[in-house]
Amino acid sequence: MPTDNYWQQLAVKSLVVELYAAQRRLTGDVIRRAGKKKGDAATIWIEASKDSLTRYLSFIEDLRTQQSFDYPMMIVALRQVQWITSQ
Repeated sequence: MPTDNYWQQLAVKSLVVELYAAQRRLTGDVIRRAGKKKGDAATIWIEASKDSLTRYLSFIEDLRTQQSFDYPMMIVALRQVQWITSQ
């Protein structure tokens, strides 16, 4: 994402750090939910999170149809990722 000044660079870096943190939480949640159950951890998580995941994937598809991606969209995307990791 292009940045015009120092503050925008900091904002983008901050959002990226938050996205990575959400990714770590999601990975931990997938592993915790699988526990000692037999089967693939991701498949177990997907089954347990179907409704949330369907909503999230719909949101991602909407983002993909946009012509451009700006800061407000990135913030909303981060909130969606954080929401799915809190379910």
